[in-house]
Amino acid sequence: MTRTHKALGMVCLVRENPVPSLSNVWLLEEALRNGAVHIMEMGSFGQVPFLQLANDGDRPVLILDGEELVGGKQNRIVNTTVLVPAAQKIIIPVSCMEAGRWRANRSDFEAGQAVFRARSRANHKESVTQNLRFQMQFLSDQHAVWREVDRSLDELGAVSETRDFRSARQCLEDRIARYLSNLRPVNAQVGAVFFGPPGVLGCELLGPSDLFFKAFEKILKSFAFEVALLEGEVTAHHHNVAKWWHEVLSTPVEWFGSPGDGQDVRLESPLMIGSGLVWNDQLIHFSCFPKELVHTGHGPSFGTHRLSVTARRRTMRRRQEDT
Repeated sequence: MTRTHKALGMVCLVRENPVPSLSNVWLLEEALRNGAVHIMEMGSFGQVPFLQLANDGDRPVLILDGEELVGGKQNRIVNTTVLVPAAQKIIIPVSCMEAGRWRANRSDFEAGQAVFRARSRANHKESVTQNLRFQMQFLSDQHAVWREVDRSLDELGAVSETRDFRSARQCLEDRIARYLSNLRPVNAQVGAVFFGPPGVLGCELLGPSDLFFKAFEKILKSFAFEVALLEGEVTAHHHNVAKWWHEVLSTPVEWFGSPGDGQDVRLESPLMIGSGLVWNDQLIHFSCFPKELVHTGHGPSFGTHRLSVTARRRTMRRRQEDT
C-alpha cells in the first residue's frame, strides 16, 4: 500500500498478525509531559557527547535514534535508540546540533518533537556504527554533524547566531506542515519506506502500530525535510522500493549492548546503513538509509532550490524577533 503527497511517498509496512501492544512504553515527549523524566547536563560543566537521564516513572521510556533534545548548554541529537527502564538513571550518548552555544538557556532539556533530517541521520548513523564497531562506544563524528548542520543552514539561507539546526527546519515549517496534514498512517501500519523524486530516502519501523502512530509525525518531519523544496508529484518507485527493502532484509545484523535496556542491532552494506533496538525479543525501533544519501547527497539536493530572497529576509526578521 502506497501513499503519496507532492514530492514524498511512503510504502506502508503493515503487520497482518499484530504484535502485543507496547502501550506501557512512553515516548520521550509523553514522559516529559508527565514529569517522569528529567534530562540534564553531566555535572555543572557538562560534556558535549553525554547527558544524564533520570526516569522517575513506572514505565520504560523510548528515545529514538536522531531524536532532538532542546535546552541545556546546547541542543543535542541522540546517537542511538535507547529504552530507559522505569525508576532508573542512565547516561545517554548524544551529539551537538548547535555549535555556537555553550551556555544554559535552561538547566534541563525538553523534547524537540522531531528527529534529525534523513540525510544527516544517515551520515550520523554511519559514524556511530564505526565507533561502536572499533571502540565499543556510541560516539559520533561531531565535526561531521556540524558540517551537516552548516550545510542545511546554508542551503536554506537560515539565520542562526548559534548555528542551530532547528533554524533550518523553521524555514521549511509551512511546507513540512502540509506533508503532515496529507500523509497519515493506515490501520495496522508499523513502519514505512519513504521515497522521493531522487529515489528511496530510507525506512522507519516502530514495533507495534500504536507506537508507530504516536511517533509518526516526528518521523515524517525527517523525511519531508528532504523533499520540501522540490516541485511536482512523486511517482511510485515500486520496483526500486521493493529491491531496496529486499536488500535490507538480506543484510547481516550485528548485535551490541545498548546504553539502556535491550540490545542494539546494526546492519551495514555498500548500499545502506541501519540500526535498531530489540527488547524482550521484539524489534521496537529500526531505521535505515541508503548510503547514497551520505556519499552523494541525493535526496536532500536543494541545490538551486534555495529559498527566495523574500523568504530569506522574512526568516531573518523572524530570527531577530526571537532574539
